[in-house]
Amino acid sequence: MFTAFITFPEGCGYNLSDIDAASLVCERARVKSTDIAAKKLIAKFNTQDLVGVPTGDNVTLTVKGKFKDGTLLEGWDTIRVINNKK
Repeated sequence: MFTAFITFPEGCGYNLSDIDAASLVCERARVKSTDIAAKKLIAKFNTQDLVGVPTGDNVTLTVKGKFKDGTLLEGWDTIRVINNKK
């Protein structure tokens, strides 16, 4: 599993509870579970569900989804991806 932490800037007009949690996808991996804590939506995905993600020190992953009103959302971050398969 890997975790994405979703936050919004002040005054954006949406609350974390406005997200249609079931719609969240990260690089084609569908969300497995979500929770809201400390002003963050915590979304968990299965690592093996990632598609086309290279290894490296500066890999950008994108989380896409929608709000309950149908408005699309997208956010991204740059992470380090290692391949620990033996």
